Amino acid sequence: MYIVDYEKIAIEIDPELLVHREDDFVYLLYPNPPKNSNILFQETEQALIVWSNEYKTKSMLEVLSTIAMHVDVDIIFPFLETEEEYQAVIALGAVPTEFEAECCEDLCRDFGSFILKKRKNNEI
Repeated sequence: MYIVDYEKIAIEIDPELLVHREDDFVYLLYPNPPKNSNILFQETEQALIVWSNEYKTKSMLEVLSTIAMHVDVDIIFPFLETEEEYQAVIALGAVPTEFEAECCEDLCRDFGSFILKKRKNNEI
C-alpha cells in the first residue's frame, strides 16, 4: 500500500482544512461549510481516487496540482462534471480512462473520467 501525507496536502491548500478518515475514504473538511466545502479521496490498491473537490477558495487547477505533487500513485478523477475540472486534469497531463464503480449510474458522464499516471506499468 502507498502512503499519502494528507496533512501536508491540507496545509498547502488551506491550513483550516481538517483531515478525517473513514475506512478507505479520506476527507479534507472545511470547518465552515457555507463558506467553502470538502475534498474527498478514496484509497484503492491501484490508485487514489479524487471523488470530489468542492473547495472554492483556490482554483481547481491549484488544488489538483497540490494533490498531484504529493501523491506517488496513479490518480483517478472520475465522472468530471464541469469544464473547469476537465481543463484542470488535462493541464496536469491526465488522460481519459474507463472507470466504473458501484452505485455510480446516476453520476455525470459529460466529460468522462481521467487518470494521471504516476507509476510505471511494472510498479505495484
